Amino acid sequence: MGQLWHRILIAMVLGALAGYLLGPIVETTEPRLNAQIISWLALPGNLFLHLLRFLVVPLVIVSVVLGIVESAKLAITGRLGLGMIGYFLTTTAIAVVIGVLVAQVIAPGRSLDLGLLSAVLGPPESSAGVGQTGSIPDMIVGLISTNPVAMMVRGSLLQIIVGSAIFGLAIPALPRQQKQVLLDIFGAGRAALLAIVTWLMRFAPFAVFGLLVQLIADLGPRAFFGLGQYVLTVLVALAVLLAAYLAVLHFVARRPIKGFFKAVMAPILVAFATTSSAATLPVTLKAAEERLGVSRPTARLVISTGATFNSDGSVVFQAVVVVVLAQVFGQDLGTAQMLTLLGLTFATSFSAPGLPGGAIPILAVMLAALNIPVEGLVLVMAVDRILDMFRTALNVTGDLVAATVIDRFVAIRAEESQS
Repeated sequence: MGQLWHRILIAMVLGALAGYLLGPIVETTEPRLNAQIISWLALPGNLFLHLLRFLVVPLVIVSVVLGIVESAKLAITGRLGLGMIGYFLTTTAIAVVIGVLVAQVIAPGRSLDLGLLSAVLGPPESSAGVGQTGSIPDMIVGLISTNPVAMMVRGSLLQIIVGSAIFGLAIPALPRQQKQVLLDIFGAGRAALLAIVTWLMRFAPFAVFGLLVQLIADLGPRAFFGLGQYVLTVLVALAVLLAAYLAVLHFVARRPIKGFFKAVMAPILVAFATTSSAATLPVTLKAAEERLGVSRPTARLVISTGATFNSDGSVVFQAVVVVVLAQVFGQDLGTAQMLTLLGLTFATSFSAPGLPGGAIPILAVMLAALNIPVEGLVLVMAVDRILDMFRTALNVTGDLVAATVIDRFVAIRAEESQS
């Protein structure tokens, strides 16, 4: 699993080469034989995508319920916990806006000219997207299903998220024994789902190979022409988020930017190399306490919690992917869809699996809810490792900025209470 990105990269190269070599053969075969060739070549990728869809609903339910319960635990830690949650939610919203705006300005999906992609991969399966019609009050009322069983059968993700959130809010009010029983059940369910995700990601190289053979064989090398622009879009969005962090650091935390980076360069480089905020946690804590001078209680709470809940680099990436794939498939995201994207980001920010490629199931949830074909993930997976290094480094940077900002306000509050 540790070398998964190597295998995906090799599969991408082999798939592109095989697709290029098979292209003339596919073009000269009869339509019936052509369809058979393509269906067998795409079999691994289609199995992968269907298994992703299988995971979407149960992963949303357990992740939202447990995320709500964990948030409630943080809130009861007092003013520090409430302030931290407010900070995380604010920066998450800013990250979504940055990702959407940068993707809309550069618009790499439109320049990809892959309108034929949906014809190559097949029409998108029916999913519970956001409706385009109806008043806002009707949309709000429609978020609560009157038939939970039918809601899950139809895969109405927005209703499932709202219902799961309501259920999660009720759990802390239960007697301790009953609450623990439910938490054990949902915790075991999440562990089982993450085990399936682990198996699925081991299968990912075969999926990438099959889907890329299909794409290149039908569309030719132009299927890759826009990937460079997509990568550039993500990097620009991450750079804008970094600039926002520096502004907060300078104007809010009153910290010199040069001194900050000198103190935290070690955890940033470790995060870049390992692509894991969790693996970087000990180094991040040491830098926050010893190099930045953040108080131990604040550092332990903010850094440890932020490693799971505060992933603005990943949020920017997700927003860019959603907008770009909507452009690729010729879909316009309106105000309702943008608000839904923001809500989905909040709901899934606690649920990204801590393993290589763990962002893929979360992106599948978002795309399915917005009625964007999940098949477009093959474009994301092809270059995910490169972008994962940058967004993980920015996630750790965001945690350190958060700890610095919150610690400053804790110190100010302490001085005010003493005076």
